[in-house]
Amino acid sequence: MILFHHHCHRDPMSLQHACAHQCLSLRTISKKKKFLLNEIYTLLPNSKKSPNIEEKIAGLVNNILTGDLSQESVKERGEKYPLPANCKYLTATMVNKEIWDLLSRKNRSVDLAFQRVQEPLIHGLSSLTILADRLFKDIQSVKTVDARETLKHVMDSIALFGHANWKLNMKRREIIKPDLNPPYTRLCKEEIKLTTKLFGDDLSKHLEEMSEVKRAGQQMQKVSNRSAHTAKANQRSKPYD
Repeated sequence: MILFHHHCHRDPMSLQHACAHQCLSLRTISKKKKFLLNEIYTLLPNSKKSPNIEEKIAGLVNNILTGDLSQESVKERGEKYPLPANCKYLTATMVNKEIWDLLSRKNRSVDLAFQRVQEPLIHGLSSLTILADRLFKDIQSVKTVDARETLKHVMDSIALFGHANWKLNMKRREIIKPDLNPPYTRLCKEEIKLTTKLFGDDLSKHLEEMSEVKRAGQQMQKVSNRSAHTAKANQRSKPYD
């Protein structure tokens, strides 16, 4: 009662200050919340799209990103743009020998796989770097830019970057693979085309097909086991044949 009584007779000015402080705290929390939400929104994929581009270019880009570029084509494009001698960091990043010697065989394999993913990425960067150098020199010498050659160069860069992205997606599948039951690990094969989804748009169809294969395999296994059991039983029933 004393405590209640004390609050009832609190100085009006102190009550006003307390209310003001509380409102200020709420506004501060609200501002912090709004700031955090804005930060989260900046991390979300941007749904804003540019206008449609030339269909031939769009088709080529889509094919590259879904894995239609052959290894021979990637190698050929990469070899066209050797790394500039004075860009010493434009290269595959190696693990320090002291650390490499400490790594398990598994982690060495994982790192080597990621290095292979980096190869077309490095060549794509090399291609753009060489193009930037050429354009810079053309501007300095007031030389007319060869649009056809420049477009060809840019498309080679897109091909290398696109293939690097595809390889990275295949690596993501490989990392997920241990969490899948054996019949469904086939989803990680390159033949299953990725789309905007890592395992493609026909996942339900693929799962159903794999389930049917699994059931057929189990049925065949049962038949095989019964045949083996019957053969053994017949052998026991004719010990002197």
